[in-house]
Amino acid sequence: MKADSYFEIGSTHQVCQDYALASASDDIAYAIVSDGCTSSKDTDIGSRLLTIAARDALNYLILRQKSQPGVDKKLFMNNFVITLKELVIKKCIEIRASLNVNVNAFDATLLIALVYPGYRPLLVGWGDGNFIVKYKNGVVRTMSISYDLNMPYYLSYRMSYEKDQLYRQVQSGEYHIDDNIQTKGLLRSSYIPWENNFIRYLDDVGDTVGLSNSIWEVSQIVVSSDGLQSFQFDPKSDEFMTEDKVFGLARVYPDIINYKNPVGEFVVRRMKSLEKENRSKHIIHTDDVSCATLILD
Repeated sequence: MKADSYFEIGSTHQVCQDYALASASDDIAYAIVSDGCTSSKDTDIGSRLLTIAARDALNYLILRQKSQPGVDKKLFMNNFVITLKELVIKKCIEIRASLNVNVNAFDATLLIALVYPGYRPLLVGWGDGNFIVKYKNGVVRTMSISYDLNMPYYLSYRMSYEKDQLYRQVQSGEYHIDDNIQTKGLLRSSYIPWENNFIRYLDDVGDTVGLSNSIWEVSQIVVSSDGLQSFQFDPKSDEFMTEDKVFGLARVYPDIINYKNPVGEFVVRRMKSLEKENRSKHIIHTDDVSCATLILD
């Protein structure tokens, strides 16, 4: 397995509030993205701390499982998401206290893709953003998560009773998942209570897309912030007046996942090359963009 990540400031931002990291070894591979809320202060710091806390929690959980060979792996994974969430929240509370960081700094999305050999790949998240999955037969699946009123439920709300109660007074809706399979049309569109975390195990499509055993048919997983939905023509360009002003995810992701040589900093190379290509076409992204990729081949 191979892993790499990249993050880049948006044209309308003063500081990049996205952060991403990815790692792959024989024991575990993970891709993590955090996207800080634009309206909250110091979320560039909070998104980085949140990502690092998630990384440390993942490594700890896998190490603990390996040190307890008698623990059933399936039972372990069934409890994994809840345990991971509580560990990340606990770690962030400790960081906040030791560094005297305001809780608002942790107003950030946290999206994770996990590949644990011997078990099905897992996607999990809190907040908005995207997962892009490419299968060995060339089929691509995109999962976009968005919230009513554009108000994601961040893990930071679990760190503050006052913030949690204020959110509950304002947001009474759900979050929306657009789950699409390339060339197969809409696979799933669903609404889920906003306080629930997003979970997908990547063996849930099967013959829907011509996959006899989708656990082993995944070749690539990309985790990204919703900055991918902010690509557009530069307002100063002629194209801005004549073309679609904002691109959809379906128009953007094929270029993002086109890794010609997936070794080393393959995501960094692809994104920098894409930035150069877009500049020549007068294309910008207004929001910060981050992505972390796992190559399973």
